[in-house]
Amino acid sequence: MDRQIRQLTKAQGLFGSGELNTRVKLEQYSSPIKELATGFNGMSEEIERRVRQTHIFTQAIPHEVRTPLSRIQLATDLARRTEGEMQAELHDDIERYVDVVTDLTSDIVMLSRLSLKNHSLQDSIETIELPLWCKSRMNYRGLEQAKLTVENDLDYQSIHLQPTLGNLVLDNLLQNAKRYGEFSVEVTIRSVEHFWIVDIEDDGPGIPEEKREEVFIPFSRLDGSRNADVKGFGLGLAIATSAARQLGWELSVGESHLGGARFTVLIPAND
Repeated sequence: MDRQIRQLTKAQGLFGSGELNTRVKLEQYSSPIKELATGFNGMSEEIERRVRQTHIFTQAIPHEVRTPLSRIQLATDLARRTEGEMQAELHDDIERYVDVVTDLTSDIVMLSRLSLKNHSLQDSIETIELPLWCKSRMNYRGLEQAKLTVENDLDYQSIHLQPTLGNLVLDNLLQNAKRYGEFSVEVTIRSVEHFWIVDIEDDGPGIPEEKREEVFIPFSRLDGSRNADVKGFGLGLAIATSAARQLGWELSVGESHLGGARFTVLIPAND
């Protein structure tokens, strides 16, 4: 046991010195030290994730803000030199660029709030019918004509969730499918053992297998056709992931039968 304590103490020292990828091998520990080792690994993983997210923010935010601010400055300079209809168009451009900065700020604030365990987005748990909830969010996102399928006779008629967090998950996934899909978006609900599964699919360019983990990173924009001429900051999927984590849900991405991306939400069924 003394040896195990020394190993764990050494790992904690390495982590404290800045080696944030330090983890311990649980098979080398026995109870009760193993419980401490498990806690250390979990804590290290969470701290490394938050530090990495902060690093991404500090690098990406100045870049994201620079472009709309430069356009605002250019439009303002031009507006000073013009009159009439052209000036009105330039003022419209300025308002649009201000909206871009406002949207970016809102997304950053949302993602920051979700990184806190006891954030103000947590609300009372409600019992809802999953198909009805999915349909209402589809309508809210302007996907009234999208196909909604319930594949099998579901044993569980309802789920418990915090609506604000649940809406953040589903809304961002639906918005992503709407943004990248060419003609079709489909939502499928099914149950497997003790889980609900919600698949959100589009017929867009899809996501290469080697990029499927990257899409959930804040400010991630994939090279190639899936990001060509598409507005956004690469924060929607990061927000969905953070909200899902708070709910105990899991997100993954694969290939859709439509030819595009399939985002899957794994929801534990009610006890």
